[in-house]
This record gives sequence, structure tokens and C-alpha cells, in this order.
Amino acid sequence: MSTVAIASDSNSGITRHSAKKMGVHILPMTFFVNDKQYFEEVDLSQKDFYKLIANSKAVHA
Repeated sequence: MSTVAIASDSNSGITRHSAKKMGVHILPMTFFVNDKQYFEEVDLSQKDFYKLIANSKAVHA
């Protein structure tokens, strides 16, 4: 018997709350700000992310 899991990245727009209810695993997207690595919604909230990039020179995924 095999086991199947459904996974999506955090850019899908599925909230962690909704994912838990649906049985979906959310993998955090990686991004870099000023050459420092962050994971979406793990290291920074959306609010903190926008504050950080407002004064940053380099942002990339």
C-alpha cells in the first residue's frame, strides 16, 4: 500500500490554517534579502517582510 501526500509552496496563497484543514503540507519558499536567506512565514511574517524590503538593496528568490 502506498501513501500519498499533497504539498504546495507558500506562494500558493493557501493559509496554514486552510492547509491543515485540507490535509495539505505547505513548504516555505526561500528568498534572499541583502544576501541573507529567509523562509516565508517561518523567519518573517508578511508584514515584517515588507518592512525589510522597503530599505533593502537586493531581494531575490
